[in-house]
Amino acid sequence: MPINAYAFPVYEKDKLVGVLAFGKPLDKEKKLEGYIDTVRQIVMNLQDKSHVIASHSEELAATSEEIHVQSQKALEDSEKTNEITQLIKSISRQTNLLGLNASIEAARAGQHGAGFNIVAKEVRKMSNQTADSAKEIETSLDNVKNNIGNLQENMKQITIASTEEAKLAQDFSEIIESLNNITSNLYAFTKEMF
Repeated sequence: MPINAYAFPVYEKDKLVGVLAFGKPLDKEKKLEGYIDTVRQIVMNLQDKSHVIASHSEELAATSEEIHVQSQKALEDSEKTNEITQLIKSISRQTNLLGLNASIEAARAGQHGAGFNIVAKEVRKMSNQTADSAKEIETSLDNVKNNIGNLQENMKQITIASTEEAKLAQDFSEIIESLNNITSNLYAFTKEMF
């Protein structure tokens, strides 16, 4: 068993007549030091883990922000594509009118315009198909825009949550640092006591 030993000489008229000695066991001190060391190791481990969590949270927040920027760009691109589909629909309407006018002129020409009438009907048919396709594209683009809008909203929530998580991890790290300081102070205090 570890002990602290103390010895004091006993003098009688400048002559050493004996020694007063006693020992104080250190088993409780050693046990307390062991507990403090274990707590210190746990605190250090927690601190390391909280730094990793904070780092990952910051990375997640940055990635979420980047995805938000990219989805905003995709939304802007879909708006430009929507403008193109409007142009296609406009051309389709004009082509349909031209085909209709051509059919009218072919009908006026009678038998001589019969071949031209067939071509005019095919032009109108293609014009209608183009208009239908433009509507489908427009519907798909609207769905894409809605999905991107939902994605942006979700990413905003993820960014907020990961930013809060990073802040909490930082706060947690500061609390652990305080615990580590208190543990060190406790260790020094026990050394002074014993």
